Amino acid sequence: MAVKTLLSDFKLTVIGTIRKNKRELPVEFSKLVSRPEKSSMFGLRNECTLVSYIPKKAKMYF
Repeated sequence: MAVKTLLSDFKLTVIGTIRKNKRELPVEFSKLVSRPEKSSMFGLRNECTLVSYIPKKAKMYF
């Protein structure tokens, strides 16, 4: 709810890190072995965007 208020009232966005064990995160975003190094994956829903980037082998950042 607070994120939508920031976006609609103040035109601000939120950037942060999400742990891969969160149930709100799609399963495809937590699979490390099937994705190559320096790859990005995007998830879109209404006004929200989720980006997953793998800078190095066996490390994953959200």
